[in-house]
Amino acid sequence: MLLATANVFGAHIGWRAYAVFGIWALANAIVSPWAARPADRQLRLRRYALTLGMDVLMLGAAYLFLDGAQIIGAVFFAHQALVGSATLPRKWAIGMAALIIAVFSALVITSMLGLVAVPSPIDANPMTGNWAFAVASITSAVAMVVLVMHLQAQLVRSIRDVEERYVTLVDAAADMVMTFDATGHFLEVNPATLEQTGYTWNEIKALPNRTFFPQADWAVARDAFQRALAGQSFRLEIRIVRKDGSERWVQATTSPVMLDGERAVLVIARDMTDARRQSDELRERDELRKRIGDTERIESLGKLVSGVAHELNNPLAAILNFTEDLLADDRSPEERVALEVIQAQALRSRTIVRDLLTYARQGSARPLALADPVPILEAIARAMRPGLASQGVAFAVELNPSDAELMLDRAGFEQVVTNLITNAAHAAGAGGTVHLSSRWRREWFEVVVEDNGAGIDADAFPRIFEPFFTTKPTGQGVGLGLSVSMGIVKAHRGTLIAENRSLEVGGGARFMMRLPHVVSAMVTAADAPISERRLSPAKGGAPIPVPISGPRMMPPRNPTILIIDDEDAIRQGLKRYLTRRGWTVEESADGADALSKLLRPEALRIYDVILCDLKMAGVSGMDVYNRVRTTAPSIAKRFVLSTGDTTAPDVAGFLSQVDVPILEKPFEMATFEALADQVRAGAATDMASAARGPA
Repeated sequence: MLLATANVFGAHIGWRAYAVFGIWALANAIVSPWAARPADRQLRLRRYALTLGMDVLMLGAAYLFLDGAQIIGAVFFAHQALVGSATLPRKWAIGMAALIIAVFSALVITSMLGLVAVPSPIDANPMTGNWAFAVASITSAVAMVVLVMHLQAQLVRSIRDVEERYVTLVDAAADMVMTFDATGHFLEVNPATLEQTGYTWNEIKALPNRTFFPQADWAVARDAFQRALAGQSFRLEIRIVRKDGSERWVQATTSPVMLDGERAVLVIARDMTDARRQSDELRERDELRKRIGDTERIESLGKLVSGVAHELNNPLAAILNFTEDLLADDRSPEERVALEVIQAQALRSRTIVRDLLTYARQGSARPLALADPVPILEAIARAMRPGLASQGVAFAVELNPSDAELMLDRAGFEQVVTNLITNAAHAAGAGGTVHLSSRWRREWFEVVVEDNGAGIDADAFPRIFEPFFTTKPTGQGVGLGLSVSMGIVKAHRGTLIAENRSLEVGGGARFMMRLPHVVSAMVTAADAPISERRLSPAKGGAPIPVPISGPRMMPPRNPTILIIDDEDAIRQGLKRYLTRRGWTVEESADGADALSKLLRPEALRIYDVILCDLKMAGVSGMDVYNRVRTTAPSIAKRFVLSTGDTTAPDVAGFLSQVDVPILEKPFEMATFEALADQVRAGAATDMASAARGPA
């Protein structure tokens, strides 16, 4: 194209110049693809060096036939030297520079000797004989080539140093470094990528990008890739799939890059699987420490509440004992109302103390025993009726009698029913009605407490069983009643359900407690857990059910009871009540005195019932019972144990090993009297059997 243009403007270019350029172009069309074909870099460089050498020779031939040495000089040859030094190894670049200088020098010398027969295309004067110009031209060309190669060598060295540092850094990096083309296929990866994914280079470059991520994370990976192609750089956490199918979490940084003029994505990813696992383990340990801290706090609370409960239960027991005794006499209406208020408030205080104890001891085992729930409900109703009447609340009771029994924690059962009735009375208010009913429904025993109050508010409904949640004004409840009740019912493997009643039946709320029915009341010692053998010892094979009622074999004298308690007020209240009902009462203020009385030979003949408090200074009630059980087992059968906290660790452990009745302080006198009659009847039977002798 250049030659044709020169001819148009009057240049005299012969056919030989055209021939040289034609051969040069044809040779490049053949040699260039051949030089770029090999995958091996060294072989490709050697072929490229041959191609560059051919270009130098053909350029020299073109200058010869164009008489170009006069007008062009060393510029184009210096350009070839620059190209060679930038692309070839150093020794090859020096060889190429020597060839360039040789060709240029040959051209100049040929021109000086006048051997060129082709006229100048621009009518330039010939340089024949001008050896000074020839020397200057060759010297200038050599200087230019050397200078260009030196500068280029420094530039190339700097670039290669940077590249080597980059390659070294990437290859030595512990993080995965990957580049993807615009279609999402791998372009380059570092050794860490191959090591951590388990793939070889040939495998990973042929890998469909979708299989590199879990199906659940593919949408996130695709969105991140598209945003990176659009020019955004950001971080994300995502999973990748290794060759063996396992998944690993990585923290990836994506950045847009240009490679050979094409958009690509650079990804630097760090494996975070172990770090996430450690973080999860630390979080679990923190939660464990928190649970341990909570447990320790609850344990400390339990100890505190246990001590407080012991101090409160004793005076409450005395108040209840004296109040119940006073109510047994004829009283004026005003006096009776006052005593009933005292009794109701003492019972309320007992409920609060029991709730606190149960909450503080949550998870602790409570003793269970076979019992008919209906008489217990009747006793609760009798005890609570006066207090409800004083509040202006009507109390209706509908209990269906039955001979079936439940495995009951009697104190817990009473606590739940008392809580439900107390809450119902508060909701109903003065002029309202509370209804207590029970029924057997197949394998379940149901206790239902209803009121005609305002019902349970929709906002409060989800939280009514939470600890310390209450809708009552300050000073009228601590918010533990329903929470504790739910725990007690669950311990019985039952359910506690709350619901609002329909307006058609008067509105209000309904609470239903459902407890599982015992298939047979005849539970043997081998079949029942220790905590369930409270009143059913079985020795010699056949189980002995607890007598609830029936004919009593009474000795021909007033029954005698020994009260062992370190609280003088409790002893006085019990003595006053029992003496007026025909009992002979003896007292012991400590365990040592009690042992001195119980270990006498005549003790079995004297004492029909022994009521023993477990927590006393010095020799405790547990020590007394264990000593008597070992030394005089017949007397040990006549014990009734009392305590204000059945779930304290030492008390619970002791109670799991005994087979005598247990009363939880403070208790109603009528309840104790009924229990004492049962123990007394059993003692009379034993005495009669002993008198008859062996059959």
